[in-house]
Amino acid sequence: MTDTVPLTEKLLMDAGGWREMKAARQIHAAGKVAEAEYRDGVLSGLVQDRGKPLRVRVRVRSATNLENACPCPLSRREGAICAHALAVGLEILDPKGPSAAPPETAIETPGASTAAKTAAADDPWPAMTELATDDAEPARLFVVIPPNLAGAWERDRAMAGIEVELAGKRALLASAGKDRTLFLDARDAPLWQALKSLSPDAVPGMLALPRAAFLRLLDALAGHPRVGFGRDRAATIEVRPFRPALRMKDFTLRVDWPAGVVPLCEAGAEVAWVLDGDTFRPVAPGLPAGMRPVFGEGLRLDPALAVPVLEALEEFFEVPAETRAGLPEVLVPSVILDLEGSLNHLEATLRFDYADGARVRPAGSGKAEPVEVAAAPDRVFVTDPAFERRAAARLESLGFAGPDAGGRFALKDKPAILHFFAHGCSRLDPSWKTSAGERFAHARTKVEPVSATFDFQPGGGENWFAMAVEFATPAGEAIPRQEIQRLLQMGQNARALPNGRFAVLDPALVDDLSEAVADCDPRQARPGLFEIDHRHAAYLRETAEASGVAVSGKAPWTRAPAEKLAFGDLGDLAATLRPYQAEGVAWLQSLAERGMGGILADDMGLGKTLQTLAFLKSADGPSLVVCPSSLVGNWMAEAAKFVPSLKAVAIDGPSRMETLAAEGDTADLLVTSYALMRLDIDAWRGREFATVVLDEAQHIKNPDAQVTKAVNRLRARRRLALTGTPIENSVRDLWSIVNFVLPGYLGGRKEFAERFEKPLAAGSAPALQERLARRLKPIVKRRLKR
Repeated sequence: MTDTVPLTEKLLMDAGGWREMKAARQIHAAGKVAEAEYRDGVLSGLVQDRGKPLRVRVRVRSATNLENACPCPLSRREGAICAHALAVGLEILDPKGPSAAPPETAIETPGASTAAKTAAADDPWPAMTELATDDAEPARLFVVIPPNLAGAWERDRAMAGIEVELAGKRALLASAGKDRTLFLDARDAPLWQALKSLSPDAVPGMLALPRAAFLRLLDALAGHPRVGFGRDRAATIEVRPFRPALRMKDFTLRVDWPAGVVPLCEAGAEVAWVLDGDTFRPVAPGLPAGMRPVFGEGLRLDPALAVPVLEALEEFFEVPAETRAGLPEVLVPSVILDLEGSLNHLEATLRFDYADGARVRPAGSGKAEPVEVAAAPDRVFVTDPAFERRAAARLESLGFAGPDAGGRFALKDKPAILHFFAHGCSRLDPSWKTSAGERFAHARTKVEPVSATFDFQPGGGENWFAMAVEFATPAGEAIPRQEIQRLLQMGQNARALPNGRFAVLDPALVDDLSEAVADCDPRQARPGLFEIDHRHAAYLRETAEASGVAVSGKAPWTRAPAEKLAFGDLGDLAATLRPYQAEGVAWLQSLAERGMGGILADDMGLGKTLQTLAFLKSADGPSLVVCPSSLVGNWMAEAAKFVPSLKAVAIDGPSRMETLAAEGDTADLLVTSYALMRLDIDAWRGREFATVVLDEAQHIKNPDAQVTKAVNRLRARRRLALTGTPIENSVRDLWSIVNFVLPGYLGGRKEFAERFEKPLAAGSAPALQERLARRLKPIVKRRLKR
């Protein structure tokens, strides 16, 4: 679990598109990003653009939901992710620092009313602005391409006419004159900059461009609405990439251009295009330079590396089955592990068998890339380095150091050796072919692992149970709690037994169980005996199953439900529910029987509304749904469609509440908005519901918000939350939602921050993440579309 959406180059590319990404790379490479920061899901920075500093701020809610607040025209007019925002992201990923101190100029804001000229006094070009000013003339650019482009391309001399429309009249741009300022829109501004870079010394009328320069022009024209073959035939400059197929012969990859398209490629150019009828489309934007030979002489593959290279190329090209059929096959080896040693020194030899003993490789013996191990007339078989690394990492996680050239690992620390004998051996992959030498087998008989048991005591109350955590060896030798604490305080993990063996603890397990019990906020009836709220029973069950903890006594999760509820028949609605939706309804019912609330966190589109309505139909008592204003109508429509037997009433203001009271308050389901709940909380005082449901519950992720305080005052026997994004930026968001459905389950706000939020924000904490996941599993149900 992470606090923010990870910032990656792919995320930036997907958010802004390849054209804006290219401009962002130029801004970044020029050192024009003066400040950059990414914190709590907010990307912010300062970018110098044409002598003006722009203050950029982007809220990254998810990989597909970014809100841009850059003051540039593209962002203001279209809400798009601009090159300035992307450049700040690139600076975070690859810091370069500003090229020079930024000039002391006022930050441009959406209300700015003047624009500086873009050129020095001797610049032959007119001035250009993207802001409407009194002295700026509205203008539109047109690009005219001769119809015989294919022939001109072959001669390495493509023509383009550049025209401007002023006051409704079109003429060559060269006739505009330098003593004027043109006001251009967000489509024409990048084209203007590209034209100036192609022809800095003269304002063009007709441009005669070599192939590489013409490709740069197409790059700037992507999505432009005013391009034509002559004046009478429109040309389309697509943004969506064209995906030709790749063919492979003798491990050389080339693009297989379909009939009817004209490939526009040039050696050394950063971009490639095709002309398909009257439509230009980019090909493989962002393709790494080392892969561009696929457009020309072909990309020669090392057979051992063909699979990962082709997987990378699949992002840009289609890979037909016949091309894939010629790939080398990555073999999954058998793992051979030989163990030998004593209580003072252990050795483990790790090898990988790729051909039933005919080709065995010791760990660490080869390159990090695949290596050919066998061949057939039409196939090549290679090793799997990633698999080998994972196997070696398994041994390293158990304390072994290595490997050497022969695949040998060593373990020399005695406490670590005792821990491996007692607890590590059982964690080796059971599919490995593991053998042990005589000395190893003899030494292992000297060690007894200490295991844990949750001992549930008889009695208990209606809402609580009593439990102790006991430790013992397989022979039944109990290890007192005080002895466990003494060993841990001394940094030891073993004690000698009267039979000459060693009882060995797993300190990580002891710590995990101690923290799990503390999570439950228990009351100690006496030392070692804890009285725990019944709501935490399912969490302890998850802990026991995940950690291999035994259970004695009557487990509280097998106890009869807190409420004897008779759920009504769903009738025809049962046939409407898909199997996973019926499972969700049953889960909601099980929560109700245990007197608990929960969070239904299915992906958007999986039917959280339908599952909730089915549950409300099956449960007794009046219910309330609180949702965004835009969803009130949807809830009413869904209720009328699927559960017409429920009397549903939309509360759209205080007067509606008064009307409802006058009608005798007979509604089965009330639906209102967060906005009204926040404004009219007093109208809900004294009312009690069987169920309160919050839809889009991320609206209460801030525990200090007025709407959060308002819904927490609602009185209900059970509370449910629906959200497709239970964690948007940090686990703090989740605490507020859980505290609504099950107050106190995660402890107080400050306690939760100390136990989970701050340690997780400080860095990777897999054990803590796993414990929090166990904590949430009983009360959060999340299914993804995939």
